[in-house]
Amino acid sequence: MRYSTWLIQLACLVLIFLPLSHCSKVVIFPMDANLIDQTCKKTPNYNLWVSSLKSDPRSTKADMVGLGFITVDTAKAKATDTANRINELLKQSPSDQTLKSCATSYHTILVADIPEASQGFKLGNPKFAE
Repeated sequence: MRYSTWLIQLACLVLIFLPLSHCSKVVIFPMDANLIDQTCKKTPNYNLWVSSLKSDPRSTKADMVGLGFITVDTAKAKATDTANRINELLKQSPSDQTLKSCATSYHTILVADIPEASQGFKLGNPKFAE
C-alpha cells in the first residue's frame, strides 16, 4: 500500500527530528522560514514532507519539536484513515490474509507506535520515540 511507504518515510523523518531537537549546540528558533526546508531535504521524499508540514497551520510557529508533533499527528490521521479503509475491505473479503496482516500492522501503529512517538516528544527522549 502506498501509505506503508509514507509511514516508513514518516519514521525516517521522526528519526531526523528527534536527534536534531536535542542537540545542545544547535539552536533552532520557532518560525525559522528555512526550518521545514532544511529538515525535509534530509528525507527521501522532500516534496511530500514539505507539503505535509506546510499544510498544517501550526508549522508556521513550530520549532523542531513542534514539527515532530505535527508529523506524529499527520501519521496518526493517515494511519487511522488507512486502517478504516482496510477494515471496510475486510468486510468484503473477510478471509483475505493480506488484508488481515495489514489490519494488524496498522492496529500496532495506532495503539503502540504513534503513542510511543508522541510520548517520546513529550518527554524529550528521542530513544523513547524511535
